[in-house]
Amino acid sequence: MSDELKKLAAYMAKQPEEKRAGLEQMRAMIYAAQPDLEDGFSYGVPAVRYKGELALLYAAFKGHYGLYPYDERVVEQLIEDLEGYDIAKGTIRFALDQPLPKELIGKVVRAKLAIMEQDIKKSGE
Repeated sequence: MSDELKKLAAYMAKQPEEKRAGLEQMRAMIYAAQPDLEDGFSYGVPAVRYKGELALLYAAFKGHYGLYPYDERVVEQLIEDLEGYDIAKGTIRFALDQPLPKELIGKVVRAKLAIMEQDIKKSGE
């Protein structure tokens, strides 16, 4: 097991049961949107990689779950869908006491990966 995956397992083990369940649900929603991602750990929280590159981070905090495409273009692209959620440039926060929005999380994942693909294509030109 890689160091990243060991850190991921340790992070998940430290979470209270209800937050761990929410994180596992968010991870499942991320993978439902794009199955060929890879688990990772970065910046002290769970991460997913796409084609070896860091794509998204997700985490649990005292009052919310965070989804971090850490690319303001994703948030800008989905601004209407994100109405009513606490957002910042590359951050989307979901209240712990609300169901996680599967469709929205899928849109975030697909938007982030589409932007990554565009960036890959531009860098290859």
